[in-house]
Amino acid sequence: MSAEFNSETTEKTRNLIQLLRQLHLELCKVGWDLNKIYGLQITMSVVTNIIFLIIYLHYLFREILHTKEYNYRMIYSSICTASSAVICFFRVTHLNIVCGNVAKKARRANEIIFELNKGNENKELTEEIEQFAMQIDQRPLTFSMCGLYTLEHKFIGSVLTTAVTYLSFLIQIGPIYEESRGYQSLNETFENL
Repeated sequence: MSAEFNSETTEKTRNLIQLLRQLHLELCKVGWDLNKIYGLQITMSVVTNIIFLIIYLHYLFREILHTKEYNYRMIYSSICTASSAVICFFRVTHLNIVCGNVAKKARRANEIIFELNKGNENKELTEEIEQFAMQIDQRPLTFSMCGLYTLEHKFIGSVLTTAVTYLSFLIQIGPIYEESRGYQSLNETFENL
């Protein structure tokens, strides 16, 4: 009876692993399809938010640097600009965190599979578990911007580095541009209207 019970348990476990493997594959296919469908929109959203973040920060820096006297218009303008910059940053950050967490949880399945295989002595179960692990390793779930960058936690640092680099470039080249065009702050623009 013990051998019968063990054989029946092994068969149920093998069927369960096959079902889990199939479910994992289907969920990954949904993730890959969503990434393919919305890849361009995600790319455009991230790129425009990074550009607006740089523009808002540059504008805020220039406005604070060139304002001779502070009044309610300047303060209101600075608060609105800073809020817009924060919103752009959080849009990019939130998207990356969500995509990174989903990919991380999909990779976590591989760790769980290896834990199942540690105490297993059945050859059929070991083979089934190894196939499942190979399926996860060969095509991991990742989200990217049209294949250019993978959306995960590391990308947030890249966004910050890019924003600071371009902002420092714009600040350095700003005096040359102002001399040729004549800079007028938003405050001065409102007063001239």
